[in-house]
Amino acid sequence: MGCTRTKTPGRHKIPYPQTPSSECSSKALSTDLIPPTDQTTLEDKLNLIQQEICDSRAAVELQLGTLTTDINIIRDDHCILSDRVQTMKKTLATLLPGQPEKATMVSQLRRQVKQLQELAEDAEGHAQRNSA
Repeated sequence: MGCTRTKTPGRHKIPYPQTPSSECSSKALSTDLIPPTDQTTLEDKLNLIQQEICDSRAAVELQLGTLTTDINIIRDDHCILSDRVQTMKKTLATLLPGQPEKATMVSQLRRQVKQLQELAEDAEGHAQRNSA
């Protein structure tokens, strides 16, 4: 109904693909501009700095993957809510005074409203955890 769900089983456990950045794949740094006397010390320092940069980048990429997964979960929950709202609208449109199944339909609508509230609370919980 205008909403596309990921339809992935186990969507809460989708790992984000972790591929090393091109700068992090090569550990050697160019030391052509370093004077020979200080080359070893500076080369070690440069390698440490590069490793810190790579570690930081990996941490950011991991966090991005987690956020991407959480966003997909929230989108799925939104789609579920939208589908249920549309179903409820159609059901309400068919409720006319004097129909014998009116009480049953009202009871079903109440259950659906409760489920919608629970899903909305779940989505809000995901959003709050991601904003922290």
